[in-house]
Amino acid sequence: MLALPLAKAGETREHLCLICFDDFVPGCYKKIRTMDCTHSFHQRCIFDWLLIDRRCPLCRFAMASEKERLLEEEQQERLHGQGAAAAPAEDVEFNFSSHED
Repeated sequence: MLALPLAKAGETREHLCLICFDDFVPGCYKKIRTMDCTHSFHQRCIFDWLLIDRRCPLCRFAMASEKERLLEEEQQERLHGQGAAAAPAEDVEFNFSSHED
């Protein structure tokens, strides 16, 4: 859950946490976290929520688990790594001649 980026009051679409209905106040001790769907909530509120339901309380966007995030990052790294090393298909020659002894 710590993968959710921190935000500051005034930088989010919302002006209040729609879980506890408290305003986002600049300089307040309450941290604000933004989900992948771009909805923002107080850190404590959204962390408590995500322990019960992995979906955004507003739009129901399903947040990936930490394991799913790591697997996706690993897959992206492999794809980018292979893309640079693999030769394009049109540059590869195939020789299908048969050799009989």
